[in-house]
Amino acid sequence: MLGTCHENGIGVPLDAAKAAKLYRSAADLGHAPAQHSLGLLYWSGVGVEKSEETAVDWFKRSAKQGFWPAQEDLGNCLSYGVISDPIEALFWFQKAAENGSASAKLQVALMHQQGTGTPVNRAEYLNWLEAASHAGDADAAFAFALELLSGATADKESYAFSWLVKAADWGSALANSRLSLVFEFGQMGQGIDRKKSQFYQERAERIGKEMQGEPSAQ
Repeated sequence: MLGTCHENGIGVPLDAAKAAKLYRSAADLGHAPAQHSLGLLYWSGVGVEKSEETAVDWFKRSAKQGFWPAQEDLGNCLSYGVISDPIEALFWFQKAAENGSASAKLQVALMHQQGTGTPVNRAEYLNWLEAASHAGDADAAFAFALELLSGATADKESYAFSWLVKAADWGSALANSRLSLVFEFGQMGQGIDRKKSQFYQERAERIGKEMQGEPSAQ
């Protein structure tokens, strides 16, 4: 889409205002991705005057057409923006989750855990947490591993370890730190392994620096 090219300077000069105009033209014709992209510009105030209300309006138009990135962003807006509506936020997070968003599944889990937009429901929290984990969300996989460990039997401990490894491989700094301790002290049925402990600790530190925008030694 030409608007994306101008927004990101791909093959043309970087021009967010022109990108906004191009997105608007497509959005007015009902193009869901353009509606979402225009909403993002209004949310951040890039190329247009910042307006969370206008962003929500465009996200909603896109979301109603089933475009899951807009559904998830609409949930975020209604959770953390000036227009707060946790019940509607949960509705749109669930729509995005049903359309395959792993991070939306985690948001639904957390809302059931915290009682935001819905009564506290631990069973629903665990169901959505497991679903987010299977969908590949690193934070969900780490939390799921901890839940398994909280009532650990030998079989659950082994299962928890497998999720801890997945979370670490998917980029969770906390999971990597936890695995470093596992191999340092020989926990969760694993033998002491100083090399593995050091590997996971160094990777945790590298991920942490990358998350903060700091350069990390390779």
